[in-house]
Amino acid sequence: MKNRVRTFGKKEKFTFTINSARGIRQVTLGQLARRFLTVSILVVLSALVIGSFLINFLYEEVTALNDKKAKLTREYREANNELQNLQMLLNEKNMQLSQVEAKISDIEMMVGLKPQKDEHLIKRVDIAKLTAAEKRFMLENIPSGYPLQYRGITSKYGYRIHPIVKRKEFHTGVDLKGGYGTPVYATANGIVEFSGYHKKSGYGNLLIVDHNFGFKTMYGHLKSIAVDAGTFVKKGDLIGHVGSTGLSSGPHLHYEVRHIQKTINPMRFMQWDMENYEQVFEKQRRINWDSLLKAAKSAMKIAQR
Repeated sequence: MKNRVRTFGKKEKFTFTINSARGIRQVTLGQLARRFLTVSILVVLSALVIGSFLINFLYEEVTALNDKKAKLTREYREANNELQNLQMLLNEKNMQLSQVEAKISDIEMMVGLKPQKDEHLIKRVDIAKLTAAEKRFMLENIPSGYPLQYRGITSKYGYRIHPIVKRKEFHTGVDLKGGYGTPVYATANGIVEFSGYHKKSGYGNLLIVDHNFGFKTMYGHLKSIAVDAGTFVKKGDLIGHVGSTGLSSGPHLHYEVRHIQKTINPMRFMQWDMENYEQVFEKQRRINWDSLLKAAKSAMKIAQR
């Protein structure tokens, strides 16, 4: 119930009468307004406090998320840079691998192997290495290559008119051009069998080297000899110098290759190397190469132990 109350000298006030179980109360409009204002202020303050806490909490969460984002961004950039570096390294290794494969193919062709693209590279390398080692062993222990810097031939292997005695004779070697003092080298590993002046043969200062598997080489008309009999020489060792001793019309090297006392055309052995490895087997049929190759492989295995 609303009542209007007038007081002397004062403004009119509105009062409200409230009936409840607790009794009858009268409340003025001003009191209601103050209570409403107080409640509103408390509500607003509570909202501000709660909002402040929420804002502060959210700010901390956003800051933490930004820190995580920055960290993840740095890690991503570092990982991306590392990935790019690894990709560059992989590309470089792939290029190197391609170069290695090309070189292995060249080696396979050089040593007479048919490139097997489906074989693992390591296996191909092992096969090429083994084959190359076998061929190198053969070329080191059987006469191969030129005994001096090649400048040509003055007399071939076979029948000819001897330049000194002027009659037809079988020339058991080749005469290689060379000036006085031109270095002469061993064409294979071996033991020096003879070193000195050999008057009976007409070769003057003569060097005979006994090699493996029944081979011998002879170097005649030398100006000087650099090794004594019984000396072990390796392929490429200096053994003497070109001269014109014995029955000779001028400085040159008389070079012979023999197998089990039989003379062989030295040209086939002087031209023998890795690139034309097979040709000596095809052109020189007087030698039992099958048996010799088996013996050479066995000797190589023993030498490698």
